[in-house]
Amino acid sequence: MTLHDWLTVALRNLASAAQERMNAEYQAHVQDAMTGGLTEPEAVATLGDPAQVSRALRRTQLTVQDERWLRHLTSPGTRTRRESRRVLWLLPLCLPACAFTFQLIFALDVGWSWLTAAAVVSAVALALLADLRMGDTLHAAVRSSRRGMTLFAALLLALLVAPWPVPLSPPAQLSLLAGLALLALAAWRLSSLPRKLTEVPT
Repeated sequence: MTLHDWLTVALRNLASAAQERMNAEYQAHVQDAMTGGLTEPEAVATLGDPAQVSRALRRTQLTVQDERWLRHLTSPGTRTRRESRRVLWLLPLCLPACAFTFQLIFALDVGWSWLTAAAVVSAVALALLADLRMGDTLHAAVRSSRRGMTLFAALLLALLVAPWPVPLSPPAQLSLLAGLALLALAAWRLSSLPRKLTEVPT
């Protein structure tokens, strides 16, 4: 196997910056081995199985999908501090809409609808307040996003197990479970980003 073929497999799905960095390291390693008398295939063989190396690198280096997450977290469309403050001021106005929505979806009486609506707005407010306390770095954006998802997941779980006056319908239960599953998947995808970001040279 040539070095080019090995690198194509080993560096697959890595972000462009990670690919350039690892490409330079592996080329230097192979060049040193060839200077010591090995042929290119023999030097490449010392690098190991490219598929296994690819799996190991994806656990420690930024991937293309990781870059998409970070691009979303830091894009101009992402919430800024000033926008967060505006949303925080507008949250109380959402209570009537939330109460009406919960009354329609979950067939709750008016008192329970207002209680659940207040819980929704409180959870969003807590997430925004936590966001306002953090800095604007990539690490802070990742931590803030995970915190917001955790709060929202806790809210969905509370809605699912709460002793409602009227039992939740199966579609409502499935909707809450689906939301929890999506949040768990997103939190798992974000969980490795802080560690990977610490390993990116500045």
